[in-house]
Amino acid sequence: MTMMNRGLQLAWLTLAFTLTARAGLEVVPGNASGLFAKGERIVWKVEAKNLPAGKIANARYSIKEDGGQVVGQGTVDLKTGSGEIAVDYAKSGILLVDVDAEGDGQSKLHATGGAAVDQAGIPRSAPRPADFDAFWQTRLEELAKTPAKPVLVPEPCNRAGVRFWRVTMDLPQGQKMQAQLARPDRPGKFPAIVMFQYAGVYQLPPGNVIPKAAEGWLALNVNAHDLPLNEPVDFYKKQSEGALKNYVAIGNDDREKSYFLRMFLACSRAVDYLADCPEWDGHTLVVTGTSQGGLQSIVAAGLNPKVTAVLVNVPAGCDDTAPLAGRAVPWPYWLKEQAGKDREALIRTCGYFDAVNFASRVKCPALVSIGLLDRTATASGVFVMTHELRGPVERVVLPASDHHGNGGAQAPYHARAKVWLETLKAGKVPAIPN
Repeated sequence: MTMMNRGLQLAWLTLAFTLTARAGLEVVPGNASGLFAKGERIVWKVEAKNLPAGKIANARYSIKEDGGQVVGQGTVDLKTGSGEIAVDYAKSGILLVDVDAEGDGQSKLHATGGAAVDQAGIPRSAPRPADFDAFWQTRLEELAKTPAKPVLVPEPCNRAGVRFWRVTMDLPQGQKMQAQLARPDRPGKFPAIVMFQYAGVYQLPPGNVIPKAAEGWLALNVNAHDLPLNEPVDFYKKQSEGALKNYVAIGNDDREKSYFLRMFLACSRAVDYLADCPEWDGHTLVVTGTSQGGLQSIVAAGLNPKVTAVLVNVPAGCDDTAPLAGRAVPWPYWLKEQAGKDREALIRTCGYFDAVNFASRVKCPALVSIGLLDRTATASGVFVMTHELRGPVERVVLPASDHHGNGGAQAPYHARAKVWLETLKAGKVPAIPN
């Protein structure tokens, strides 16, 4: 075989593999933003990607409200390879359309599309607890009476020009906060950033905090749990399957015993610690995180006014009482049926830990991403939270993103976060598009 023939064969094999790997359905809103006005006809475009015309004749679809109530269903003609689905919807809320197809020897295909209808009109599902501020003020006073007593242990660092430590601090009732600290290895004052972690029980990777220090930040990476940071993987697996299995449900029917109480107090302690560091520039203190880390970031800014900016990607824990309004229950699934738990107690408790209720205390600028296909940090709940924020808000709506942002669907948020961080690091306020 000649080199040319071999090259052509490899090219064809690569093309065939690519087409096979990418074959499937794609559903995108007719309005590229995914945002529709109330009363506007909602349209989705459906396309059979990388499949010959006629390979699939018809696809079945079901349109559901956020809570699962069906508002439309039928078939869409894909004989030419593409078609449209449309529905009239007169409410404010999130719609999800599920499309399924098969035919002519093709395996079953599935895709989901989303739409936000009059997102500004989506109502919160429950009022803020009347004593919300008083409850947290008492907890913060208890925190203030508990000296942090930070203990720093130097750690090896694989990045030149960066210093790196493990940090342990005290919290009320004998509990601890575990974190990683990194900063540039040079004299000076630096902008500060606190990073909070997504849900789960795992080793805290130094790769989160060291690169930020290399960029010029005084950076703190906070563990959500009172656990050592760098034990073997099996240690965290045992915790996840044992004492911390379904940790989000621990004490979820009693505000004094909720697992989130210690976690949230640690958020404020982390901010105070960086603000007290002699290396802080005294001007910029950012909190950031994804999912559970997004929830913690909103809480940190809500409890501690020293925070100057919030950057959160698909933040969880927003509008925990959503089922009361007929909407899907978001993570941490506070109102999901639980054996032995009184529903009214769950409803009373979750209001003290809902990001929506902390958001109304946040006055600094915020960058927030919202995945329209997200069934963990539900889009309706995140929209509700953003409308409670009291400072400037930039919403990055991600029409094709589920919670994990598969296929680069969260790239627009990461691009804007990069711009925000560069601007904030320079001591400036990010420009927020209209």
